[in-house]
Amino acid sequence: MIRQIAFTIFGEPVPKGRPRFNKRGFAYTPKNTVNYKEIVVKEAKKAMENTDIIPKETPIGVYMKIYRPIPKSFTKKQRKLIEEVKLFPVTKPDIDNYVKAVLDGCNDIIFKDDSQVIKETSIKLYGEVPRVEVLIKY
Repeated sequence: MIRQIAFTIFGEPVPKGRPRFNKRGFAYTPKNTVNYKEIVVKEAKKAMENTDIIPKETPIGVYMKIYRPIPKSFTKKQRKLIEEVKLFPVTKPDIDNYVKAVLDGCNDIIFKDDSQVIKETSIKLYGEVPRVEVLIKY
């Protein structure tokens, strides 16, 4: 039997930021990455309210739809293409950085570690409501 957990992270998706270094040479995580992880953690905890953490030996499939905001400068023609799912955000940030930000927020809440993920499918889209829709199957 396949079980699944689904949740949505509302707000503009934030990619996992690279570590930065201060003047002393110490590494730190960018503030926007830290703030976004807190949002992911909150939503992951809500999704897990009546469910136990997925055991470490359990393989997991992760499916994400990443909705970026539609630029205000887009024409009616471009907006129509978005509705028809024919126009995609092919700009930076890279999709894998969005995925990493979400998976890091799920560690020790939904699953023990993101190394349990054996399959990952994601798509980067435009949407009127920026968000990330997450589906985890195990």
